[in-house]
Amino acid sequence: MKKVLLRDVAEKAGVSIAMVSYVLNGQKTDRINKDTAQRIRNAVEELNYRPNFLAQSLKLKKTFSLGFIAADIANTFSSQLARIISDEADQAGYALIIGSSDESKPRFERLINQLLNRQVDGLILAAPEGSDELIKALQDRKIPLVLIDRYFPELSVSSVSVNNYQASFDAMSQLMKDGRKKIGILVYDTTLHHLNERVRGAQDSIIHSDSVSYECHSIQEDLIEQEVPAAIAAMLNEGVDAIYFTSNKLGIAGMRYLMNHQITVPTQVSTLFFDETEVFDFYPSPLPFIRQPLADMGKKAVELLFKQMNDATLPAEACVLETSLVQSHLNVDQ
Repeated sequence: MKKVLLRDVAEKAGVSIAMVSYVLNGQKTDRINKDTAQRIRNAVEELNYRPNFLAQSLKLKKTFSLGFIAADIANTFSSQLARIISDEADQAGYALIIGSSDESKPRFERLINQLLNRQVDGLILAAPEGSDELIKALQDRKIPLVLIDRYFPELSVSSVSVNNYQASFDAMSQLMKDGRKKIGILVYDTTLHHLNERVRGAQDSIIHSDSVSYECHSIQEDLIEQEVPAAIAAMLNEGVDAIYFTSNKLGIAGMRYLMNHQITVPTQVSTLFFDETEVFDFYPSPLPFIRQPLADMGKKAVELLFKQMNDATLPAEACVLETSLVQSHLNVDQ
């Protein structure tokens, strides 16, 4: 079968080869008649034309591919974010290559090197703990990149995150309004800024109250299944009447313990989660959680990355989005 060339599409549509190239590459869209553009797309479909992306890459110095490294692709938050970013990239004519660091700095660095070897045009990164120097090195090399969810305050890098501090502050205020007197907080033992902001927001909110106290337990991420049950047992023994899980993984482990020990929520103890998970659907009572605007996060990350790719001189832009508190059963004995 004869290979269909760009000039064949041009002849079929009755336009120049340059015009076909502009339409296929999304260039000069404001200067091309819509009917002409549609006629070209129809010709492409009828002739079953397949662009030579290798030739385009060499000519335009682009691979039309992006890289996204998730923190843990098995986590609902990461997988949903990957889907959103992939859809946004696809709409712009880019392929998305996805990797998962599994919260490992060495793995994160290997994935970055693999993506750069594939000459991706830009990176969206959920960076693990201790990777700030690596991010700075990428920035020094003028690699277009955007941090998502996680960020490093000391680095001037474009990022998309949520207001973790305010989300936790407001959620704790709601728990206290509903009569909670002693609140347990489960956190990761980490230096990651966004997670520590969740803790700081919760603590500051409780400190503002004269009649409410709290207990904070730090959990090693690789020891969740052992340390979460021990922490909850200790908190309940101290009379905690509400537990704030600052991540959905901590929340899943916590709910497993509460259900296995037949501790009812919210009658015996109230719960609050940062992030939602499909596991909540299997609990007989709705569980309150802080919802992150995943769609907006993914779309904004792609938007900022394209800005970086199109103009490397642009200053870093930090986009901070607001969360929402989904209140279901924050009150006891409803």
